[in-house]
Amino acid sequence: MRLCCGAMRTVEEVILQHGDRGIERVAGCLPPHYCLRAAEALWACPRGCVLLATGFPVRGTYETDGPIAAVGLYGALMHLGFEPHFVAAPPIAHVLAERYRVIEFPILSMQESLRPARDLLADRRPVAMISIERPGHAADGRCYNMAHQDISDHAAKLGVLFDAAECLTIGVGDGGNEIGMGNVLDALAGLEIRPCVVRVTHLIAATTSNWGVYGLMACLSHLSGRPLLDDVDEHAVFDFFLSRHAVDGRTLRREKTVDGHHLDRTTGILGQLREVIAGWNGRQGPTA
Repeated sequence: MRLCCGAMRTVEEVILQHGDRGIERVAGCLPPHYCLRAAEALWACPRGCVLLATGFPVRGTYETDGPIAAVGLYGALMHLGFEPHFVAAPPIAHVLAERYRVIEFPILSMQESLRPARDLLADRRPVAMISIERPGHAADGRCYNMAHQDISDHAAKLGVLFDAAECLTIGVGDGGNEIGMGNVLDALAGLEIRPCVVRVTHLIAATTSNWGVYGLMACLSHLSGRPLLDDVDEHAVFDFFLSRHAVDGRTLRREKTVDGHHLDRTTGILGQLREVIAGWNGRQGPTA
């Protein structure tokens, strides 16, 4: 698939900029226009409950990558008629609960997580589930960070929830250890990580998971005719999470960066995504 009428950038090209961890190779194994494919599947869902999983644990707190964009997607889903709920464990669950609907999921072993996962799915009957920079279990049933450190004692096993789901599932990740990366295990073989084996219906790979979410929102904007990215106010969202102990996952500092990328860079990414969608709207979108 290519964009019609010329060499305009794709959404994927925008969200894969500035990468240095090999995620571009992973993205090359995904179908063309994978953000749009995920958005189309979500847009086609009946309006109902959508479960959002986010929050990567790090040193007793959580990363800025994931929650920053997840709250933007939460608002976008509400605009589109869905009923979003976050699914998370402390501490991010308690932070999100200050402003949003949250279902707290316990931190247990994989086996112990099966029953609460099944109960949650039976109770809420989600039409879709989206994981945003959320660690998932590796082949040994444990969760790992990029430094190969076992973080299982600090991470709710939400991969079990996605394994048990019968609805549409979308995973957004940037390193290979997140829920959804089970879709591309062969491509991850050359990376220095302990990959997650949890599969999803649609995987979105990006330089940061926040950018992957914005790519999804851009495509939803195209499908719905609503400027969903215009409601993104990263400065305000950063202030909210930084005041509640979020840190950059790479630098471990409380600052307005995501994986070392300053907020100004994200502002540029958002602008480029708006340009891509404006081009689609003028040319009837991507074409095969």
